[in-house]
Amino acid sequence: MCTKPRIVAPGVIYKVSSKGVHNLNMFISDELKCFFLKQLSITLKKYSFTCLAFSISTNHYQIVLRANEKSISDAMQHLNSIIAKRVNKALSREGTVFASRFKSLIIEDNYLPELISSVQKEPLEQGLCSLHEFDTYKWSSHSILLDNNHSSVIDKNIVMQQLRINSTEQYCKLMDNAKSSDNFSSILKNVDRGKQGFQKPQLYILGKPDFVKIVIHMDRI
Repeated sequence: MCTKPRIVAPGVIYKVSSKGVHNLNMFISDELKCFFLKQLSITLKKYSFTCLAFSISTNHYQIVLRANEKSISDAMQHLNSIIAKRVNKALSREGTVFASRFKSLIIEDNYLPELISSVQKEPLEQGLCSLHEFDTYKWSSHSILLDNNHSSVIDKNIVMQQLRINSTEQYCKLMDNAKSSDNFSSILKNVDRGKQGFQKPQLYILGKPDFVKIVIHMDRI
């Protein structure tokens, strides 16, 4: 049975992730991580999406995107195809790079602080950096929002606007509050473990019932 194309709802927030097949270490070098960010930046411009957060781990990546009217599937297939070719070349291998179709979850705006916090701290939870190193760790957008690193992928001013804050101090306070919010990371993990089909809206839309109805109604596919 064919899988229904992804929901296309202008202006919504997507949490998107892809993982290496059989836990393949796709991003084993800084060069491959840099390549990923460069291609992500190109893809964002090509499809007019806005990236609000990212993190790169050894065998997967996570990003938070604000969509426009273009298809999330087209954008991510474009990105993953380029990444897969480069990874195979760098690792002298052939075949599938990603374990499955990219996972995507539409999330209501009021969850944005918790979502950004959860995505950005993934390398910390994976043990790829220490708490002491986290503020300057360049493979998470957290360091960019602290002005400790720079990337064309993230426009700090836009992220601040989306979070409805206007200073680094407010950002730090918001992230501290997000960390202690009710098990949002657990909610995300439970959703990620769900079958990425379209039989149940809660598997691909996280929000209040009214929000879920609006998103489904906006879907033009």
